[in-house]
Amino acid sequence: KWPMTNGTKQHQILEILIIIFSKMSQETFKPISKRVFKFLADCVLSNHSKLCEATLDTWINADEKNWVGLNSRIGIKEMYENVSTISEKHWNSQISTKANLALLTMNKLNKNAFQKIKLYYKQLKSQKFREKPPNTTQKAWNLIAQTACAMGANFDLNEKMGEFRELFHNEKRLTLETSRF
Repeated sequence: KWPMTNGTKQHQILEILIIIFSKMSQETFKPISKRVFKFLADCVLSNHSKLCEATLDTWINADEKNWVGLNSRIGIKEMYENVSTISEKHWNSQISTKANLALLTMNKLNKNAFQKIKLYYKQLKSQKFREKPPNTTQKAWNLIAQTACAMGANFDLNEKMGEFRELFHNEKRLTLETSRF
């Protein structure tokens, strides 16, 4: 069972797991590689700095022939986002530096996969998802008109909804955003 609050035990267990992964054959490791790298990605975001450092060290010390290098495509895909976040935003400058070194090693081990995932996350960051505020006034009046029509009011429902659409189509909600104009 993973010790949730004891950082020392987490670090020790991670060290044991890394030794086990390094001793496993490629055929044995390949089926579990995705779960292993997801687990390591979670370890990178840990509040315990030793655990984070140990995880980053697995990438920094990786080469083409060890378990990280042989599975670098999967590792990069699963870990890039967390390692990149740590390199930019971690409070400890040493860990931030190690994260940058890990990113350089990822790039060295599998340049193609690294550049693809880097471009993908760059595009995600550049997209600004701004939800359009719902036009609640128009919806409320449409509901009132539908209810009145169902209760026997004498008017054309489609015509009335068209009037509401015309009346409220430019409704804007008050916001604290500053205008660009």
